[in-house]
Amino acid sequence: MGIPHPSGGGGCQLSDSQRIELSRHFVQRRRADVKDWLGDTTPFPERESLEYAYALSPEYRLLFDSVFEFARGLVQGITPDLSYAKQRGRYWSALAIVLCVMSSPAAAVATLTRSALKQKTESEEELVDELSAPFVYDGAEGEGIVDSTPTAIVDRGQSSYKDSQRKQLREFVRIAEILTGSKDRKLQSAIALVKHLLAQGYNPIVWCRYIATANYVAKGLTNELDTKKSPTRIIAITGEQSEDEREIRIQELKSHERRVMVATDCLSEGVNLQEHFTAVIHYDLPWNPNRLEQREGRVDRYGQRAEKVKCILTSVRVKEISL
Repeated sequence: MGIPHPSGGGGCQLSDSQRIELSRHFVQRRRADVKDWLGDTTPFPERESLEYAYALSPEYRLLFDSVFEFARGLVQGITPDLSYAKQRGRYWSALAIVLCVMSSPAAAVATLTRSALKQKTESEEELVDELSAPFVYDGAEGEGIVDSTPTAIVDRGQSSYKDSQRKQLREFVRIAEILTGSKDRKLQSAIALVKHLLAQGYNPIVWCRYIATANYVAKGLTNELDTKKSPTRIIAITGEQSEDEREIRIQELKSHERRVMVATDCLSEGVNLQEHFTAVIHYDLPWNPNRLEQREGRVDRYGQRAEKVKCILTSVRVKEISL
């Protein structure tokens, strides 16, 4: 008979008394416990955690303020005559729109470019929360996280939009398409950070939330750094590729002296990257802070040969956003 998982996985839920009993036999070894073990020293890198704040361009700030007010209006406009599914759909739609606009212009365009609204089945309406959460939230575990943009959530929410609101979304798309490249200070800040890290001898991973953002950032970095005369190689690893394809691309990247990988959270668990990378940039910040540790744990772990790894949070200066 197997021992049930303490989280209740595998269909088995533990009572409080069972959890207490199990805790008496639970052994946890942390880094501090094995760093000096039996007279031998286990080499671990020093982690330097930094925060880098960037300012939104005036144009991007105006877009974000407009989108935030739009999202606020979606929620405030919920009325009792809407079905439960439409009410929840509005909440999820508001979250998805704000999150993608702050991720990148590419994610905004991919999310807000409305595809044909498909007929929803009854089960889809009933499971609106379960279907929407993986596109927006980050669970404690990697399973269930979706790195494609939440277009389906916005589509579902639009079933209760007014024509004027749909028109606003089209205008947001038009503006986002203009705010790429030099007008996107988030991207420009990331490019400057990557250049600085490479000059210091670090090989960074840039973590993004959505496929559209990862490809957009990789393209921006490639245009700046991956030239014929440059020894730097940049690739994007996302949920678009199979596990075999990801492994092939990572192996190919290893042969380059200076390397940058732009990745989504499809790689944030179960993949050891400490032999190839020595720095982390959080381009998008996850809802769940555990995700930060899981990302950083790809490089800050046993087997890392660098004495120091750098982990950098990128964030908007608070005064630049009016909420």
